[in-house]
Amino acid sequence: MEGRCSIERSGDLIITCKQGPNDYRKHYIGQATDVAWVSTQLEGVDVSVYHTRIVIKPEGIIPEIDLQGGKQ
Repeated sequence: MEGRCSIERSGDLIITCKQGPNDYRKHYIGQATDVAWVSTQLEGVDVSVYHTRIVIKPEGIIPEIDLQGGKQ
């Protein structure tokens, strides 16, 4: 990483970088035995400093399952 960034290690790397006067973006880097991954916040979000919001998207947690029935 390059720039004005803060790095936190809590299992994975969590990197927060300053992109502008009031624009901070997060990057997550993780590694398992057989895979490495990177997640980057592409755009800043206008949020309240006194309000926390968590969005959970079920399609990211529950895999798509295709069930087919028939005679046995």
